[in-house]
Amino acid sequence: MNEYQVVCINKGDRADPHTAIEKIGMLVGSATRVIPQQTVVEDLEANRYRLYTLVDGVRARVIVARHNGRKYLKTQADGVWPNNLLALAECKR
Repeated sequence: MNEYQVVCINKGDRADPHTAIEKIGMLVGSATRVIPQQTVVEDLEANRYRLYTLVDGVRARVIVARHNGRKYLKTQADGVWPNNLLALAECKR
């Protein structure tokens, strides 16, 4: 199964932990491919690929979680706070 590094995100209000990530950018070859969060959720659930973050040398797998019936992306617990996805830069729009 292919595995890709998430290198950026788009999120409306970065300071609000309840605002959902809109898009993620994953490194495919030498290019960053920016994909809507819902598409990524569907792809991960269908096992089309795996994603991970690499923040300060710590690798964490990106998973699908659910809160109040709504699916979202987060990293598995790795002892680093905040969520590694939120530590990433904004993807170019």
